[in-house]
Amino acid sequence: MAFLLETAAFAPGNSIPEKYTGYGRNIAPPLAWRNPPRGTESLVLIVEDHDAPVGTVTHWAAYDLDPDAGGLPEATREGDVAQAVNDMGHARFDARSLPKVTGRTAIISAWQLWT
Repeated sequence: MAFLLETAAFAPGNSIPEKYTGYGRNIAPPLAWRNPPRGTESLVLIVEDHDAPVGTVTHWAAYDLDPDAGGLPEATREGDVAQAVNDMGHARFDARSLPKVTGRTAIISAWQLWT
């Protein structure tokens, strides 16, 4: 079976609901994963905007995630999981820099780590 990363908050290719943006509550969407490859010791999760006028902007990077946890709840915040500093200078999900336009693409990716 293939590794799967998904959210129940919105369908692939659809608009991100306002509550997950800086115009709403600016909270992380819930994320779920299944079938990490055998031997995966941890996961890294990255949320990026590749359509930003300044180039790619990283809104969130969480790391050292337990591959058997199955996901992260909505509104994961500082202290809930290990998080790297994003392009807004915060170690948390932050979508406040997104202008209110349509047609932007957010890429949510997960990377498997093992030794």
